[in-house]
Amino acid sequence: MTTTDPVIFNSMTVRAKRRTIVDRLTFEVPRGRGSLSELSRLPGVLAAEPFRAVPVRLRSGVREHRTVIVGLEEGARLRQLRDEGGDAYVPPAHGILISAVLARVLNVGAGDYLFVEVLEGDRRRGEVLVAGITDEMVGTSAWMEAGALNRLTGEDATSGAFLSVDPRRLDSLYGQLKRMPAVSSVGVRDVQRRGFEETISESFNISLVTMLGFAVVIAFGIVYNSARVALSERGRELASLRVLGFTEREVATMLLGEQAIMAVLSLPAAFAVAWTLCWLVAVRFETELFRIPVLIEGTSYLFGVAVIAVAGALSAMAIRGRIGQLDLVEVLKTRE
Repeated sequence: MTTTDPVIFNSMTVRAKRRTIVDRLTFEVPRGRGSLSELSRLPGVLAAEPFRAVPVRLRSGVREHRTVIVGLEEGARLRQLRDEGGDAYVPPAHGILISAVLARVLNVGAGDYLFVEVLEGDRRRGEVLVAGITDEMVGTSAWMEAGALNRLTGEDATSGAFLSVDPRRLDSLYGQLKRMPAVSSVGVRDVQRRGFEETISESFNISLVTMLGFAVVIAFGIVYNSARVALSERGRELASLRVLGFTEREVATMLLGEQAIMAVLSLPAAFAVAWTLCWLVAVRFETELFRIPVLIEGTSYLFGVAVIAVAGALSAMAIRGRIGQLDLVEVLKTRE
């Protein structure tokens, strides 16, 4: 993160909230802050933190983009901006945080100024300092501290609240929220995340399984072909060793051992190429709606090593049989 102020702190979660469900409740129209106390008294609500969402038009030079500025309370815990490493960004008291995608769209960086036009209420306008760039994975929203956003809009209001809810009392709480005309919508974070993951899985699983199958076949073909070529090129030398008294096992160890060393030495380069391809896929799928981080688990590398090892073992068995079938006299008669 690049910023003019230190607006990032080490990621910490509230352990007491792990057994709760976090909902996002949105009002039909912005309401006064007194509505927060009403929400806090609802059955099953353990904590409530207000937020302000204001539609705006951001402009930098000839570039502009319509988005939403979200105002979060200082010290908010139920909704935090996080990067790929899990660290949380704190909306600065002065200025605005914008996503990396939005920064590219507007061609701005930390320390620049954005012209902001509010698209509701008095439709105020003004300039705001870009205090930092975040790499949050979803959306192109911008974030401010709630008080700073209220000063920008000229009104002290809330658009909704993030609720920490006791899962044992979800049914009674949702039933009461449905009867409240002021409530526009309620979103459950876990349900939204699960739906997103299911959508991505359905879109990717078929293509991933297909590509993985081709990759395994190609890996075996490359390893086997490399061993066959080495056997063809060194048939005379291997036959000469057999004539000199080397056993089939010793000759096979020389040939296949060299292939094994080459395969091991090629693994770092293969890992680097694989990571680059994953990065390219993530970049190509990047949209304003969401970004896919490049997170490769160690099991993926182990799977790649296992595929190469199995392909090498099968190839070694096939080549080992061909070494035993070498016609020593015929090979030695071959002219270079």
